[in-house]
Amino acid sequence: MKRYRLWPIPINPVDMTYTQAVDHDLIAARVRNRQLECLELWCCYPNSPPGFDINCLINIWGDWVDETLWQDAVDISCYTPEEWALLQQTHRAIEDFCKVTPRNIIDQQAAIALPEWARLITCAQAALQAFQQRGRLAED
Repeated sequence: MKRYRLWPIPINPVDMTYTQAVDHDLIAARVRNRQLECLELWCCYPNSPPGFDINCLINIWGDWVDETLWQDAVDISCYTPEEWALLQQTHRAIEDFCKVTPRNIIDQQAAIALPEWARLITCAQAALQAFQQRGRLAED
């Protein structure tokens, strides 16, 4: 799904170096919290748009959820089984939405009128509800 619509944000490998041990549980908690925030953005759009368009929303989602997340080697212990299943379902709904929209969505209202959009929002709302049962995880 990782398809940048307007501009890719390059990652500088120099910034990826660590001078101390990495706490993988902390990283997992932070990623889950960012995913929860992404779900909130999907659910509030279009009633109270976050100040950017659907293209940016798709890019933000792609920053925090991508195909590598579904690999067996990924530690999913910070998710409940329900959260994990609903996160995957939402990701598939976003992929389906991307398949039926142009790479750069100009007409936001036309995109929102698609049945794939309705399914995406339904999935995101269900996932958000599951994530909110435990809320944000500690990040310190």
